Amino acid sequence: MDEIKVGDIILVRYPFDEDKKQFKIRPSLIIERYQDTLEILILKMTTSPPRNGFDYAIKKWNTFGLDKPSTVRISRKLVIEKASILKLLGTISNEDLSNVMKIYNSLKYLG
Repeated sequence: MDEIKVGDIILVRYPFDEDKKQFKIRPSLIIERYQDTLEILILKMTTSPPRNGFDYAIKKWNTFGLDKPSTVRISRKLVIEKASILKLLGTISNEDLSNVMKIYNSLKYLG
């Protein structure tokens, strides 16, 4: 799936924190694509409302394949292999991606 890019929403098997062998199939947002490897950095998405300042409610969720209002959990990142992608759902708006990246970059500096 070489056509994937930053801002794409994909379906993946997202592992549980308690037991990495168990997973839930869920949408995730690609925020970085490593050119020299077969890996990508994704953020977990959920239908639960935002809990704190590190969650972002997607404004235009229904324009790219999501069935319900969705929140990006910016503090929940994961590196996966591109081969783990089950399906490409679509691409979020530039406005939503810009807002997610602002929060993500502020979180990176907090350590």
